[in-house]
Amino acid sequence: MKTLFMPYRRYALVLLLMLYVFGLIGQDKFDKESLTDSLLREAGAYKQAFSLDSSILFYELASRELLKEVDTAGYMLAKISIGEIYGTKGDFSKALQMFDSVIQVTKGKAWGKPKFEAHNRKAFELISQRKFSESIEVLDQAIQFNFDKQTKEGLARNARISLLKAFAYLQMNKLKDSEEQFERSRHLYDSLSMKNELAEVLNHFGALKSALFKGDEAISFFNESKEIYQSGPNEPNPTNMASLYNSIGEAYKFMGMISHAINSFEKAEKLLSSIDPNFQNLAIIYTHLGEAYKKNGEPEKGLEVINKAVSLSKYHFGNDSQWTFRTLLMRGEIYKALSLNRKAIESFDEILTKSHGDHPKEMLDIFALTTHEKGGALIEMGQVEKGIDYMRKAIMMSIGSGDYFEFSTLQLQKGLGNAFLKLSEPDSAAKYYQQALNFDEKFVNNGVANPQAAHYFERYEVFFLRAESFEMMHKRDQNIAWLDSAYQMLSLAEKEISYYREYPSRLADKLQTSSVISQLHNTGIRICYELFKLTGISKYAEYAYLLGEQSKSNQALFNSETEIHLSIPDSLLIREKNLHATLSSLETLLYQELKQTTPDTLEVETLRERIIKATDGVIRLSIDIKSHFPGYFELRYNRDYLDIKRSQELILKNDDLLINYYYSTEDKEIYRFEISKSNFSFTKQELDENFELSLTQFLDNLRIPNVSLESLNSYIQLSKKLTKVLLPSINRLKPNSSVLVIPDGPLHLLPFEALLKDEEILAEGFRDLPYLINDFNFHYGTSSTLLEKQIEKRKGTSDNTVVSFAPVFGDDVLTDEGVADSTRASLGLLAYTEKETQNISKHFKNISFLGAQATERQFRKSVSIYPIIHVASHGLADPANSLYSKLLFSPFDLDSINDGFLSTREILGMSIPAKMVVLSACNTGSGSILGGEGVMSLSYGFFYAGAQSLIMTLWTANDESTASLMDSFYENLSKGDAKSQALRAAKLDYLENTNSLSAHPYYWSHFVVHGSNTPIVKSGVSFKYLILISLIFASAIIFVFLQYRSRLSKK
Repeated sequence: MKTLFMPYRRYALVLLLMLYVFGLIGQDKFDKESLTDSLLREAGAYKQAFSLDSSILFYELASRELLKEVDTAGYMLAKISIGEIYGTKGDFSKALQMFDSVIQVTKGKAWGKPKFEAHNRKAFELISQRKFSESIEVLDQAIQFNFDKQTKEGLARNARISLLKAFAYLQMNKLKDSEEQFERSRHLYDSLSMKNELAEVLNHFGALKSALFKGDEAISFFNESKEIYQSGPNEPNPTNMASLYNSIGEAYKFMGMISHAINSFEKAEKLLSSIDPNFQNLAIIYTHLGEAYKKNGEPEKGLEVINKAVSLSKYHFGNDSQWTFRTLLMRGEIYKALSLNRKAIESFDEILTKSHGDHPKEMLDIFALTTHEKGGALIEMGQVEKGIDYMRKAIMMSIGSGDYFEFSTLQLQKGLGNAFLKLSEPDSAAKYYQQALNFDEKFVNNGVANPQAAHYFERYEVFFLRAESFEMMHKRDQNIAWLDSAYQMLSLAEKEISYYREYPSRLADKLQTSSVISQLHNTGIRICYELFKLTGISKYAEYAYLLGEQSKSNQALFNSETEIHLSIPDSLLIREKNLHATLSSLETLLYQELKQTTPDTLEVETLRERIIKATDGVIRLSIDIKSHFPGYFELRYNRDYLDIKRSQELILKNDDLLINYYYSTEDKEIYRFEISKSNFSFTKQELDENFELSLTQFLDNLRIPNVSLESLNSYIQLSKKLTKVLLPSINRLKPNSSVLVIPDGPLHLLPFEALLKDEEILAEGFRDLPYLINDFNFHYGTSSTLLEKQIEKRKGTSDNTVVSFAPVFGDDVLTDEGVADSTRASLGLLAYTEKETQNISKHFKNISFLGAQATERQFRKSVSIYPIIHVASHGLADPANSLYSKLLFSPFDLDSINDGFLSTREILGMSIPAKMVVLSACNTGSGSILGGEGVMSLSYGFFYAGAQSLIMTLWTANDESTASLMDSFYENLSKGDAKSQALRAAKLDYLENTNSLSAHPYYWSHFVVHGSNTPIVKSGVSFKYLILISLIFASAIIFVFLQYRSRLSKK
């Protein structure tokens, strides 16, 4: 009843007030004091409800009454409130007019509070209009009118001034001044126990840390701010929360965690849109969101929101405001990303037509960046000279702004260098790259940013680009000195890159960075090869090998279980593992929900919130470890990469050969290291235009068991071509030599043992072909460095127990709820998998989970316990995102995590310290090829989760031949064979005993050995022989015991 009555009561009061205003009722109906209070209360209520025009009306009415009462201070404060509301509406001229009128009236008067508030609010509005220098001047004036500085109210005013100055300095890039003011404001609000104000300070302080490239610290401040907002008795103010989420998004963007940034910006947008779809701060949110979409490779989405940002900015801030220019600049950049260069130039010209005349320093940066971007668009349209003139002009504009925007100058210099490099003008490119580096040194040395973190990736890229420009000069002048200069640039670049590995970024963001690094390293390897070829000096080959190892061991994913001999509590490591496991599961659940025809929006929002919370936990833990255990942190993120000499010592045996490939699809070249125990060679193979097609056709032949004469001849011709390119010196090896292949790019998908000798071949069928497996023993690795780590893990238990899984498939499969499982029915029955897993028991102790027992929950329980894991199942590839390819288990004992579909992303979050993982499932080795990481497949998920070695399939496996191969493989393993030797012997045995149709490589070459190749069992000690010996020994004991009893009875 009360809730129904209250609105009518309020409307009655408003009506009474309006009747009084228009003189229709007498003043005696009100007590004067209660009338003023009523007006002010209604004004505040309308303001809180964002009914701003109504709020202004009631403040005006209240100010009339206050003037009648000769309450001048109250009148001034009411006028200030009106100005504040005009500012909220975006009518800045009226807002400033109102504040200036109060300032003028109070000049020379001792009205401290109105004077202070007028200056304070004027400064705030100037900041909203991006007029930061003017706002600082007004705030300095405001300090003079805070007459009661030592009271709580006075101290709170000082804190407010410091906060506003800190924010203005932050936007002006005066970061040291900003940090000093934030600290002062934070200390004052904390001492006054003003929680909401403290939360606001922490929010802006976090934004400062983002600008200082200290994203982990920024997130920590934001979390503290969020906790304060959410701990209050009432719902948090939506504008405060939106501001906070916007700041969090900016921090994530600086950290390269674009997916998280988008999520935070979307939350901010949702909060403000629910208040008013034309809310002025939405212009800022939309701009940030548009930029994030662009960075995430979604420019169409970016264009949609940036158009909203432009409209709102023009409406609230005016056509000539700094923020409107920022939105137009971002719109132009998005048009460029969409290759709509004419539209981009139109957007840029909207800004540049206003660039004449005097402007504050903070505007010069926008004009410089816009001029630069227009130059780039003109170059893309073929207007090269005009475009370069614009880019040069941009640099002069940026330099003209003094120290204000040095990082922008760095980016502009780099951009112009890129333009000249694209135009094959390396001298000019090198000049601008060097200027970019000089400006960045100045930026860092001035103490503006953290020297380790500041633009680390920008600098790293510029060093490589400058090396490329020197390489271009060498090609032009044939002067080796240029190549040596390029080499020096590569050496300098190496100091810049380790920092990125410290950030616990989302997997997708890390993988993207790894791919970029891999591309840059290809440039370095090419330069080092030319120097090695011309001089014969081994240091160049060594450095090329190091670059390759860094590229292939980027470890965006790798979960090294290698012990680091420094003291760190186990609780921290366990907590870290648990956090990563939680992240893996949550990201998988989110991906699955988003793939639904109609995703549950509430579920999506909940999962995103939980993912961000888990990520924040990882970041906080990272800060703790770095702060308290710096030695451990340094060892963990700055790995010791294997060079050629140590690869020879630690990986190779006497007759082994290591072949490490670097495949440059852009240059159509393959660089190859061939390393034996005592020698190495470093060579380049230029590829003809048909090589990739030949490789693709050969892989297609492997995956389709066509045994026709036409298919046989095609297989022979394609194989001979590949062998000649990839293995030109293979015939010089001794028979039965071991060949360790570290592939690159599409070579990850090739079983080298299925290639043929480069010789004259006369064969009637696939069974008679001279496969390389007949003479050599092939196995594979991701990099020398990671392979050595896997071999090192060999130390440990002698237990060789196998845990095996053979899930159920077929038309009659029902879930726990008794519902038919269409996915498993469509994949078809695997008739031989139970037999396959049961056969293991002939050779090793084997704990089998068959049919309905082979659940995901049981698998998760087992993988950290048993040293050998065997899964005979189906795999489902996800062509859209290999991180979410799945290994299938029986659909029983289910929950939200254990759903019977184990994805690569989930596996990456697990700890699997197994000696060997065997995945005899379909497509466990196929997936997206990622520069610097190899194939993102189900098998590699286990590899990066800590498994020492993997036996995996490269294409859909044949059920019957797989069972036969696995039986022989385990038998050979039990005799003490190395893994690749055991698999090779199994394949040769299969070829010898199969018919001509089943001899096609489709049936036997899909299995490959990756990682540590050490034997599972000590040589010569077979499981079945151990059983036989045990039986003989037991029989002997029984015999002796019976003889002894017989003698006793005779006595």
